[in-house]
Amino acid sequence: MGQTSLSQFICRIFGIEEKQLKPAALASLYIFCILAGYYVLKPLREEIGLLVGKEHVTKLFLGTMLVMLVANPIFSFLMNRFNRVLFIKLVYRFFALNILAFIAVFKYLEATGQMPEGGEATQVTGLAFGIGVVFFLWVSVYYLFCGSLFWALMADLYDSRQSKKIFGLVGAGGTLGGIAGSGLTKFLVDAIGPTNLLFVTMVLLEVAVYAMIGMTRNYSEPVRKTGEKKPNAFSGVGDIAKSPYLIGICFYLFLYTFTSSFIYFQQQYIVDAAFSDRESRVDYYATIGLVVNSLTLIIQLFFTGRLLPLVGVSAGLSLVPIVTAFGFLALGYESSVTALAIVDICRRTANYAITRPSREILFTVVSRQEKYLSKSFIDTFVYRAGDAIASGAFEGLTAFTTNLQTVSLIAMPVALTYLVVAWLLGKAQARKASDQESLSAAQS
Repeated sequence: MGQTSLSQFICRIFGIEEKQLKPAALASLYIFCILAGYYVLKPLREEIGLLVGKEHVTKLFLGTMLVMLVANPIFSFLMNRFNRVLFIKLVYRFFALNILAFIAVFKYLEATGQMPEGGEATQVTGLAFGIGVVFFLWVSVYYLFCGSLFWALMADLYDSRQSKKIFGLVGAGGTLGGIAGSGLTKFLVDAIGPTNLLFVTMVLLEVAVYAMIGMTRNYSEPVRKTGEKKPNAFSGVGDIAKSPYLIGICFYLFLYTFTSSFIYFQQQYIVDAAFSDRESRVDYYATIGLVVNSLTLIIQLFFTGRLLPLVGVSAGLSLVPIVTAFGFLALGYESSVTALAIVDICRRTANYAITRPSREILFTVVSRQEKYLSKSFIDTFVYRAGDAIASGAFEGLTAFTTNLQTVSLIAMPVALTYLVVAWLLGKAQARKASDQESLSAAQS
């Protein structure tokens, strides 16, 4: 089969045009590297969270929200002063330098006996505790900003109609990255230790930069209209306050992170009770990631790009709320490692395969400023606000009852509210997309 026929074959499978294949392939490589690097970091973050102490996890989530509150105006201020492509490149290389610094500090702590290299997972104190807290917060900031920049760029390059086909294919690249990152972590953690895995993320981040440069080779920064006011550090927040649609997205994402955090906190208790050494914990988290991403890949490759245009954004957004409601019901019946793993796998697979692409399609019908500045605020601060508020709610509930099954059942109404918001938000996106297409047709 020649190169041309191979390209045509691939395009037929995914339902895209040949001219869209190369940009989509580069975008897939780009998100592959971001997600692979994150799935190396994620098990380390969860494990270090337990070294710091699960009793501090709620404070860590609050700390992450406060960091986002400070970081967002700085992020918006700098973005308004750089070309988008240059800005993304600078952000990624800044994070790569951060990783190098963490490697140096972790090696020092391990060499001086302040942090275990492996074996028994004892709780750390002193300098190791402080660095562990910083690393936990940093991983959250890293993923949210890196991921938000990628999807903002994608929403800038593709309209609502194109995105329903392209985003599933591109998401498959991210899923492959998740599989690769989880697989590398499982394969290498015993051989080279947790700290040396950070080198893998640093290299992947640099490859992502080159993929992004290739993807945007023909990209040109739109010229600002005459008299148009230049955005400031708080423009993104101001745009949200004036838009019921963006407020709806905020509420939707808040409910997603709120329910995710309730499941996460139960995971901390269940995993801490089930595993007593660092390698086993990292291996468990990596195994879940590997299964989730393998299932997600199959769905993204063969179903997402064809399913979303048929069922619409409302159905795509509603899938995770439905799975979440059943998940809380299952954990209300049995709080075990097996039940937790099944709920976690089903929910995350539904999110990555269908609901996350649907959520990103929401931003294809907003202004360019809203795609970068408002989206960044929503993806980072609002995301972590859901975590922080959920952590306080969970702490309050566990003070009232230590029964995790009861906590799950109490969370059920939140999942049902999440479902209603999902359906209404999808309908609003469909109306906006229809209005844009009608306007474009009238102008042509």
